[in-house]
Amino acid sequence: MYIAIEGIKGTGKSTIIRELSGKNSDLAVFPITGRMSKFHPLELQHAFNPGLKTDDTFLEHLFKERAYWNQDKVIGASPLILGDRSVVTSYVTRWNKWHDPNYTIRKVNREYWGIMKPDVIVWIDSPVNLASSNIKSRQQKDLGKQDECLDRLLTARHIYEELFSQKLLLKKCFRSQIVKVDGRCHTSELLDEVLGIIEYYRKTGV
Repeated sequence: MYIAIEGIKGTGKSTIIRELSGKNSDLAVFPITGRMSKFHPLELQHAFNPGLKTDDTFLEHLFKERAYWNQDKVIGASPLILGDRSVVTSYVTRWNKWHDPNYTIRKVNREYWGIMKPDVIVWIDSPVNLASSNIKSRQQKDLGKQDECLDRLLTARHIYEELFSQKLLLKKCFRSQIVKVDGRCHTSELLDEVLGIIEYYRKTGV
């Protein structure tokens, strides 16, 4: 079973993944956007060519290769896979790029056709102001900074609403069970709730 955690930046996804994986040795973590080996040619290009950090064509290729590379590391590693994001993130980040969400969905589906789709998506729905505050208090990342401004966070939250609450994901993409979690909860409460969701699906296999 593959359970992915989704939500806008600053919702605490990485913290939750880290805490849960540390307490559950039988979980295999699938960081779909995580870096490959530092010696991978694409990672070397990204590290030593600053101009590529804003090159959309290169970044699309980089993230696609990261997805396949990271998937190879978790396939068969455990019957329960916990995803730090999923292919849904690619829909969200590219939603308005070509001014046609339907085209975006088709394009992402073609590029990620071999990437497994989550059985369950845990959607941590946080208010934009809270997410923004969390981002300011954490260590800065070298990618995706442009997606951390208030306008981008608000847009991303609306896209998640359209995909999940309005059922567009089920109509246009693939069928996953969506479980919404209130991101306003304290981190410890979020951890307990997400762990409870995982345990439920672990036992039922639904």
